[in-house]
Amino acid sequence: MENYTYYKKSSRTMKYKLIILSFIYTLNSGFAIGQNLIPNPSFETVISCPAGVGSINGTSNWFDLPIHTGSADFLHTCATSSLAQVPVNVFGSQLPYQGNGYIGLALYYQSTPEFREYAEVQLTSPLVAGITYVFNCYVSLAEISSFGANSLGAFLSPTQVVAPASNYLPLTTITPQMTSNTVITDKVNWTNINMSFVATGGEQYLVLGNFKNDANTSVVSVGTSSYSTAYIYIDSVSLKSLVPQNLSIIGDSTICLGTSTTLIASGGSNYQWAESTNPSTIIFTGDSLVVSPNVNTTYYVYSNLDTAIFNVYVSNSPTVFLGNDTTLCQGSTFQLDATTLNATYFWQDSSTSPIYNISQPGLYWVTATINDCSVTDSIHVTYIPFPSLDLGNDTTLCQGSTLQLNATTLNATYLWQDSSTSPTYNISQQGLYWVTATTYNCSVTDSIYINYTPLPSLNLGNDTTLCQGSILQLNATTLNATYLWQDNSTSPMYNINQQGLYWVTATINNCSVTDSININYILFPNFNLGNDTTLCEGSTLQLDATILNATYLWQDNSTSPMYNISQQGLYWVTATINNCSVSDSIQINYIPYPTIHLGNDTTLCQGATLQLNASSLNATYLWQDNTTSPIYNISEQGLYWVTATRNNCSVTDSIKINYILFPSLHLGNDTMLCEGSSLQLDATTLNATYLWQDNSTKPMYNLSQQGLYWVEVTLNNCNARDSIIVYVETCDLIVPNAFSPNSDGLNDEFNIIKNGNVHVIDFTIYNRWGQMVFNYNGDLFGWDGKFKGQNCEVGTYFYLIKYQRIHNDKYLYKTGDLHLIR
Repeated sequence: MENYTYYKKSSRTMKYKLIILSFIYTLNSGFAIGQNLIPNPSFETVISCPAGVGSINGTSNWFDLPIHTGSADFLHTCATSSLAQVPVNVFGSQLPYQGNGYIGLALYYQSTPEFREYAEVQLTSPLVAGITYVFNCYVSLAEISSFGANSLGAFLSPTQVVAPASNYLPLTTITPQMTSNTVITDKVNWTNINMSFVATGGEQYLVLGNFKNDANTSVVSVGTSSYSTAYIYIDSVSLKSLVPQNLSIIGDSTICLGTSTTLIASGGSNYQWAESTNPSTIIFTGDSLVVSPNVNTTYYVYSNLDTAIFNVYVSNSPTVFLGNDTTLCQGSTFQLDATTLNATYFWQDSSTSPIYNISQPGLYWVTATINDCSVTDSIHVTYIPFPSLDLGNDTTLCQGSTLQLNATTLNATYLWQDSSTSPTYNISQQGLYWVTATTYNCSVTDSIYINYTPLPSLNLGNDTTLCQGSILQLNATTLNATYLWQDNSTSPMYNINQQGLYWVTATINNCSVTDSININYILFPNFNLGNDTTLCEGSTLQLDATILNATYLWQDNSTSPMYNISQQGLYWVTATINNCSVSDSIQINYIPYPTIHLGNDTTLCQGATLQLNASSLNATYLWQDNTTSPIYNISEQGLYWVTATRNNCSVTDSIKINYILFPSLHLGNDTMLCEGSSLQLDATTLNATYLWQDNSTKPMYNLSQQGLYWVEVTLNNCNARDSIIVYVETCDLIVPNAFSPNSDGLNDEFNIIKNGNVHVIDFTIYNRWGQMVFNYNGDLFGWDGKFKGQNCEVGTYFYLIKYQRIHNDKYLYKTGDLHLIR
């Protein structure tokens, strides 16, 4: 059981009270008490000593059946946590009924509807149908309990019981075979629980716990406690059979594998038979049963309330397997091996060796015998001839030709040199090729070498466009070749002087290749760059030599149809269409402009002046305000320009004058800082320099101490200065440790007191089970002691607060406990 506060009480002498069976079996009545089918019945065998409560997996053989409300607990003297110690533990004080340990589980919990805990164990062997079994255990009510309850049930299942998949609900839909109606109220003594039932057969898992819902569970109050539960300790669990002694079975207890025996029942009537694989399924009715098991098998016969058991042991016959019928290649040999430990052998030819060598077709068999158990196996051996295979003679092909090899043989499989498996193989390059053909594991291999003769090398070139009047000679010369042109001429050379399609075929050793070329003729293009020209210095001129489909080459090797001129010189271009070219040229002269320079754009401090000088020899001037002097004085912000002209060539220059105020600077108002926090002052101004009170020169300044701070900012020799006073105070949260939400107007709400500049981000309260009962959401800050509109129990709760101090991005956390009293 989980979520209990530690409860300690001094140990005391233990007394025992027994509830006697309402029925008594004795050996004189014809029944015997069987062995206890519960492994580790007193929880003495330990896998790991308990380190806390909430699980019984530490005790051998037993395991949890966890549901959403809780898990059974393992308690032992070896526990490493006081919560699970024996005799004093979190649930109270109790000595074991015997040994050093026991388990505990809740039958009822008033504050949590349908709260249940269960313990499960696998029996040492399945139960036998028709047999009466007696269940016994000792229980004691734990001291933390406010209630005593009945309904301790014992459920037997053929398969392992697992918690329901839907929400892990308690097992209140299961009806156990045995349920105690005794209300357990004794916290001092151990109470004996004794019940019995008749098995249907095959049950092998036992689950202990309350299988009734709260409405059908009887509870009584046993005194005031902090927990509204009925929690019990359990020790010394047993499940034993009452086996009748009159019924018996006779028959052969040992048989050969594959044979049968007759089992005969006596000492009863109305016999029903079953076997160990499913004891609850009747396989035959009558006084005798013929069986032929393949493995050792236990058989049951039921007669009224009596059951008899008989074991049939199967003696393995010799294992002989000569293999599947086999086909061998002609001339092969094959060895049969019938070897089996301690066996004797008899072959079809009366030989007695475990080994037999085969060299011809036929049917072969052997009988192997061990302890009068014999087995015979046979094999039919067939011989077949090798497959027929011929890839042909080695061959020479022209380059680019292909050849298909065909190895097809009836019922064969194939493996070529490149691991391909088709009966045919396509060849396109020189090399050695081979294939292995296999029929019924009989293989034969053949190979062929393929050689390639290269084709004549022939390339008449790309299709060509010639200028009108040009002559082109085609050359098809290839060593040892013969030639045939489109006009039936046979020379390796061919001269072209007119448009058309021309081709030639070259042949060497009967391997031929053909190539062709298409010849076009075009006219020369015509164009004109214009007359020689004089320009003002700095002017540009664009020459245009554009001709459809032409390429271009200028004097500087540029290739655009357009050319931009910006300096004096001789310029020419050659235009080409399909290798036909034409050229033209032009002379460009330049007259220099007057020389003026007003300087770079300038930023002045407010109140400064600037004189501009545009003087240039023999020039005239025109300013933006139509004044004509070479000199111009500036005292305010704006764009200023002048045009100077000489010999009709004009040049203009401009300058932009900006005036700036002193740098804008504000470190902020004097401020308060939490102790341990820091503050960053920012004096950043684009392109400025900085000087702080401690001679540092960065735009940012980090501080954490109280004092006066100042900075001087300089931009383009314009200065500004500002200062700030910083005070330091202590900032924290004050959290009370208790409150009483009883509506008396005093301390009815649990609140946080903020000392200084503190910002609460998240405020959460948990109960002792780790369940969240309150969370600050921005509107609701204090807790009124309620959860989902209901008053929470008196007790200890835990809080977690996430908060920040002013000027500090770091998250802080405060945790602790608080007491809810009323």
